[in-house]
Amino acid sequence: ASLPSTGGMRQRRPAGKSMSPVMSGIECVRQRSSVSLYGGIATGLALCVIAYLIVYGDPPEFKIVLPMETTVRVATWNIAAINNNPFEFWITNKDPHYDILMSSVQRFINDPGAMDVEVAEVFTPKMLNELRFEMQKMGWQGVDEAITTFHKEFKPRKIVSDFLKDPTLGAKRLISMPDRITNTLNLPNGQKLHRPTVINCYAGYFDSVESWWRQWKKFMFETNVNVGSEERKVAQL
Repeated sequence: ASLPSTGGMRQRRPAGKSMSPVMSGIECVRQRSSVSLYGGIATGLALCVIAYLIVYGDPPEFKIVLPMETTVRVATWNIAAINNNPFEFWITNKDPHYDILMSSVQRFINDPGAMDVEVAEVFTPKMLNELRFEMQKMGWQGVDEAITTFHKEFKPRKIVSDFLKDPTLGAKRLISMPDRITNTLNLPNGQKLHRPTVINCYAGYFDSVESWWRQWKKFMFETNVNVGSEERKVAQL
């Protein structure tokens, strides 16, 4: 509540005296002029900064440059897999044998070479006949047609280049959907039941393909599981 004197010094208004309307108006205009001036300067500076950024990009003083040794490089991939296939995830493990295993599997998939044998060498005629018997015992329709299709479409294929890497099998989910249903079963009592395979947490042991096949057949065609209030064979799920 002071006014500038003719000498440039500010003098305090005497107590008890009110400011005249004229002087009050002068004070108001002075304050508004100061606000307008400062606002105009700020707006102008902001526009200059925006124009600089548009023309030249970020100014050097706004950039944070880290030394190379502190640069973080990351990679990501789909981690939304609903199964527990250990070959879908690469984790940090201090055991050197883990990296050897994972690298070996990756090299085999990338370039199987002479190990890219025909399906019939892995899934033998004996195994096919045993599977036919189990499917017929289940009372399924179309078993003979399925066997004919196997001989025509799948038997001569290479296990990696023609089978695992066939995009049509993935698109039709002929492999992934049966695996999703039977890979890991969550039972009503809270326990988990794993299909005999290397792509889940199955605790059993395979010392040969024949050993795996015996356990797989027992799981699929002899194991009963509760689905709600109904009990079924795993193969009926």
